[in-house]
Amino acid sequence: MPKSQVFRQSVYKAALIGVLLGASSAAIALGDQWYLGIGGGTSRLQPEPEQSGILRDEEFGQAGTFFLGRDFDSRSSGQLQLYSLGEATFDNADTASYIAGDASVLYRFFDSRDNRRGATFGASFYGRFGFGFIDRDSDLTLTDDAPVYFGAGAGLETYVTRNVGFRLEALYHEQDTASATLSLVTRFGGRARLPQLATPPPTRFPQGSADQIPESVQTRPVQKPQATPVPTPAPTPVPAPEVSVPAPTTSLPEVWTRELPEVEIMGDTRENVDSLPVPVPLPVPVPTPAPEPAPAPTVIDIDNDGINDAQDQCPRSTAGYPVDTTGCSTFNELARMLVFPDNSASLTPSAIEALNQLATQLREYPLARIELIAHTDNDGSEEQQAGLTRQRLRSMGVYLVRQGISQDRLLLRSFGGNRPAFDNSTVQGRQRNNRIEVFENP
Repeated sequence: MPKSQVFRQSVYKAALIGVLLGASSAAIALGDQWYLGIGGGTSRLQPEPEQSGILRDEEFGQAGTFFLGRDFDSRSSGQLQLYSLGEATFDNADTASYIAGDASVLYRFFDSRDNRRGATFGASFYGRFGFGFIDRDSDLTLTDDAPVYFGAGAGLETYVTRNVGFRLEALYHEQDTASATLSLVTRFGGRARLPQLATPPPTRFPQGSADQIPESVQTRPVQKPQATPVPTPAPTPVPAPEVSVPAPTTSLPEVWTRELPEVEIMGDTRENVDSLPVPVPLPVPVPTPAPEPAPAPTVIDIDNDGINDAQDQCPRSTAGYPVDTTGCSTFNELARMLVFPDNSASLTPSAIEALNQLATQLREYPLARIELIAHTDNDGSEEQQAGLTRQRLRSMGVYLVRQGISQDRLLLRSFGGNRPAFDNSTVQGRQRNNRIEVFENP
């Protein structure tokens, strides 16, 4: 290979490494969870030598791969990946071995866990688009020896547990290189999102016509006053009985002669005082000690949602999102109240009440983000169905934004009539297919 071409490849590789490192450092601030993967498979290598008369003898090689990635959100990820793609052999005993690396972005077009929030098991289909380099090591001069490529591929990822899964993927690297691999993927890291209690002031609608949506009423939970402890009164001491001592019958002489006169005590003289009985002292009352307070019961709350695990029906709820008294998300109950008239996007009183409660909860949990999904029945064309669900999403989104909820916290998805959950051949089934779903979007 000419030295100039080797030099150009070195420059390309150095520039690409700089791009990959920059993409990796920028991804640290975009997502919540890292993942690692390792796997193997097969590759198809089709090098073409410039020398005539030399043919490929074997074009399938053994591939190995290692990758590091970061989930940006529930749909997209970015990753860096290295490949050892094996080697192709020629009929003259020469070989061409391939090593590649790329930086790519993954987007999940379908995820079976979309309608089962918090599910552990599931699968997703994704597409992948990457920018990378290939190093072809061969003693022959190859017609296609470009070091840089733009690749694309698709794959299926299954989720066995919350952190472990498998990925089956096919990737087109360059016109002479493709691979198919099966990899083990494990996820780690992530930041816990804790609720904050700060509540921003409610946003009021501007003055306008009388038929506009009524102003939201902000409700705040009533705090129960703490009971003031009643002090225990001190025991009243029992007064000792008064003993009256009679005045002596004999008065003292005017002149003291240093001799005590006889003193009469209760009819006896001083001479027989020693013979009187010794008085018994009265018992001193002993105060009764206050009973010790019973020890507080031990509270176990693994997901920190304020509900004891003994009563928590959803013990793995997402931190930073509202829950009801059973420890489960409140969004399902609010979704049942989001109803619309037939073929209309006007908000009903029930829908307005549900949106008011939803806005209050989002203000109380400022890190929570939600996903609003609109469905309809099979009446009309697909374009009419999609238009109706989009209008309903816009009505709800505008109302929440006017309540002070940021657009960045709302994900609106319209499915029209493509995902019926009930039988459209009955009136009741069509009514139930006109539904709104509210999901957590961590």
